[in-house]
Amino acid sequence: MLEAEEGEGALEIARKHSGPIHLLLTEVVMPRISGRELAERLALERPDCRALFMSGYSNGAISDRGILLEGTALLEKPFTSERLGSSVREALDTPPSPPEAPLSDEGAPSGSRPGRRCTAGRWSRRPSEVTTGS
Repeated sequence: MLEAEEGEGALEIARKHSGPIHLLLTEVVMPRISGRELAERLALERPDCRALFMSGYSNGAISDRGILLEGTALLEKPFTSERLGSSVREALDTPPSPPEAPLSDEGAPSGSRPGRRCTAGRWSRRPSEVTTGS
């Protein structure tokens, strides 16, 4: 396991690490660079790395601002160690996604659409489409 205090530090550690990095577990909202930007930049250097985001912000706060794209794995705080373990397993079992669309100046994805909902698991348009991994 590699650990960093912030996004730029994580990128530097990843650049220096010679072995594989299977999963990035990151906060959604961080100082200087967001978790999404960190994941996008890491994916350019390590396309096989998966990302699991965590946040204490409400689903509405994240979806209303278009901070994450539909289908993004999100672990809501607070969570149990069992929930963390199952979310990590699900993220590792999911094929890596191609890098996301570039962020606009406002921090929302270019061409994002409002009204998407998010629950613990993955972004979805309707609650029946949510993947939560058990």
